[in-house]
Amino acid sequence: MADMTKADLRALRETVGLSQQQLADLANVSREAIKRWENDSYDWQAHPDVWALLYGLRDRQREAVDAALDFADTMPDDDPKETVISYYRSQAQYDSCHPDGGLYTVANATARAIGMALELDDLPVRYEYPHAVQD
Repeated sequence: MADMTKADLRALRETVGLSQQQLADLANVSREAIKRWENDSYDWQAHPDVWALLYGLRDRQREAVDAALDFADTMPDDDPKETVISYYRSQAQYDSCHPDGGLYTVANATARAIGMALELDDLPVRYEYPHAVQD
């Protein structure tokens, strides 16, 4: 990971849908540490475990995108159906639908990646909030 930049760390963190505080909580470090890892003014570097965590989340995101594209390939080309993708307003709403301990921001980042991939394949996409919890 020595060739990875501080900007790479921030871009990867944002791509998978984590705030600095969320990454700090997952990595058991302070938010200040994350800020320093992303700031060129400091020599601090992120621990390899943090990179592994972020790459693991990115890999799961890619797998979800690939699965959505594979599913879309099974649909008839002559009448593409609109794909409805769940998008969450809050952690409480996500938890009411998925009691898996995941983060709604990560789920939303994956939803956006799936939506973009489908749209690039000229497939119609619509996002909807689940109605399990009204915020």
